[in-house]
Amino acid sequence: MFWKQNAVFAIAFGVLWLLQACFLQQPCYEGPDQVLYLRDTSFEQEVLHGDSRTVWLITFYTAWSPACIKLQHIFAELSNEFGLPFLKFAKLDVTRYPDLAAKYGIDTSSWSKQLPTLILFRHGRELTRRPGVLGCSKKSVQKFFFTWENIVSAFSLNETYADCRKLSSSNKSSNYTSATDDSTITNKKVQ
Repeated sequence: MFWKQNAVFAIAFGVLWLLQACFLQQPCYEGPDQVLYLRDTSFEQEVLHGDSRTVWLITFYTAWSPACIKLQHIFAELSNEFGLPFLKFAKLDVTRYPDLAAKYGIDTSSWSKQLPTLILFRHGRELTRRPGVLGCSKKSVQKFFFTWENIVSAFSLNETYADCRKLSSSNKSSNYTSATDDSTITNKKVQ
């Protein structure tokens, strides 16, 4: 509309809009979540060598990437919806730990199309990743739109959640029976 009134206003508005879009970041998500922040050592201990029953969905991210910032609230909501003792959500900052990014073939350059990268780990091994890499070259990356539906579908989170929930409930029931067995034993000893 500015261009109809005065071309100078239209150009000034366009320049100001471009400047704010380039230099002002979107606010970070600060709501509730069940996301763990991993370091390189905790990644090794928890994900690779930890409890083999635990399934991990990990975001390899950077703080400066707009795509990573946009994914924050979706990932937090997923962690609240699907988080269980045996289904955990975590984030790893690849600018702080570039060796881990290189180990998993994630390009951390500013023009990278691999950020953010979501990887599902089970038994300490990578099962699925998005965006996927085509062939041996890191430069050809499959496009992936990080929406709630796409992430749930790509990582089969409904099925994984059901499996982990069964595992959690069977673990609770076995803990309950062993606790009652222990109390029975202690009661017998007292008598």
